[in-house]
Amino acid sequence: EQEGWSEGMARIYMVLAQDFVYDNPYNTLIFLDNHDLNRYFNTIGNDLDALKMALTFLFTTRGIPQLYYGTELLMDGQEHLGHGDIRKDFPGGWKEDSLNAFTASGRSEAQNEVFNHLQQLLHWRKTNQAVHYGRLLHFLPENGVYTYFRILDNEVVMVMINNSKEKRDIDINRFSEITSGFIQANDVMSGEAVLLKNNVALSPRSARIFELK
Repeated sequence: EQEGWSEGMARIYMVLAQDFVYDNPYNTLIFLDNHDLNRYFNTIGNDLDALKMALTFLFTTRGIPQLYYGTELLMDGQEHLGHGDIRKDFPGGWKEDSLNAFTASGRSEAQNEVFNHLQQLLHWRKTNQAVHYGRLLHFLPENGVYTYFRILDNEVVMVMINNSKEKRDIDINRFSEITSGFIQANDVMSGEAVLLKNNVALSPRSARIFELK
């Protein structure tokens, strides 16, 4: 989808800007798909980058995330083919199964890429209180980049999602109302430490999660 004032990442911003209609938006259940909807991987045209960005958003924004089984395996399913197509059995677990996705050897390279990404993301999420209980503060997307923060006392998580097909260098000064007082941002997925006096580099169609220190 093209980026614009009401398209692309701005659509997410506009939806969350309506949170005032909820008594407590932090208690809402959020999901990419479920047993009554098309599998998300089908919806996005089998796009691995889009899926990883979506998973990052799902597990770092406000609300209670729900993950439908098989999303980590890129399972497909379309509602117009019947509910049976979107509720297929998980591959593996029985002697007669030809595939066993419970093991890395039973998964494809692409499946393992997403599985490992999600595993690392969820292991980190268990250790961070801000993404569970912190307030959400987000900024209007610019040039296809959506930036938001989860803030709990002095614990701050910064998330940047670049939906553009081009690399972006983000000037942190735009977010100084939050970042002032912190020296560096630690990328929770790569381990890279970025000094906040410098710009943050975002690869095309990617997301980064930082803990501010």
